[in-house]
Amino acid sequence: MCECLLDFYFAEDIKKCQLCDLCTYGSGAMVPCSTRSNTVCRKCENGTFSDVRSATSSCRPCSSCGPNQLTIMDCSDQQDTMCLDKPKAFLTTKQTEQQLGKNIREKDFDAIPIYCAALGAVVLGLLGYVFFKQYSRIKEKKRHKVHDPHDHVEYSRASGTDSGVCVDITVQCKIYNELTKYSDLPISKRKCVEHQLANHRGNSGDWRALARQLGYTPEKIEQLESYGDSVHCCQTMLQTWAHSKRNTSLGVLLKALSNIGRYDIVKVLQADIRGPKTDHNHVHIL
Repeated sequence: MCECLLDFYFAEDIKKCQLCDLCTYGSGAMVPCSTRSNTVCRKCENGTFSDVRSATSSCRPCSSCGPNQLTIMDCSDQQDTMCLDKPKAFLTTKQTEQQLGKNIREKDFDAIPIYCAALGAVVLGLLGYVFFKQYSRIKEKKRHKVHDPHDHVEYSRASGTDSGVCVDITVQCKIYNELTKYSDLPISKRKCVEHQLANHRGNSGDWRALARQLGYTPEKIEQLESYGDSVHCCQTMLQTWAHSKRNTSLGVLLKALSNIGRYDIVKVLQADIRGPKTDHNHVHIL
């Protein structure tokens, strides 16, 4: 009969060579595996340990720390005792104390470049953190805001109530018609629309109602509401619509404003309309 290979034993019941069982951590081989018998494992008793998985190794006795060592971790069934040499400060001879003082002074002197390098690393880390936060803030603003050149243009409304009279201090009057795209309107007109629409809050004629008329879903409207105050929400909503692939002509906007009863804004937009009109013609003010 042929002998089994190393780490295998002959199983009598199946008449085949089988791989020897390995004793787990914390257990040792009471009967090591041989060509004739499988491993018999036993948990390591107090004072012994096994930190390997083996079919032949038994539990080993724990080590003891010497008189000049400190015990930092006691022996367990899976790990030997861990010892650490005592610092030289524990030695009491005068010569050793003098030598220790000399070593400490030398170490302090040698540590200066290390301290400088550590301080420099901290400063660089803080600067990197500041730059990262600033970059993240700018990126977040760009993500939530569609850029438009009229964001910083000054405008004013006539004194009094919501009259719809706006004064543009930077752009001359421009003639347009109902086929004109909203994004091509004069800056003053767009500012005026946004301002009046944002100030009309809490009823059927606010910017949310206009957003529904322009095709925004409830989910998109809810997302727009998280952008901040009404002026910012209204501005973002109209800018996003103006740059979309939908029909963004003035005629579509006039019809949507009429549907929500915002004839005050319709009047402002129709003031300078000239030329051809869309199929829904001029919106009549009641």
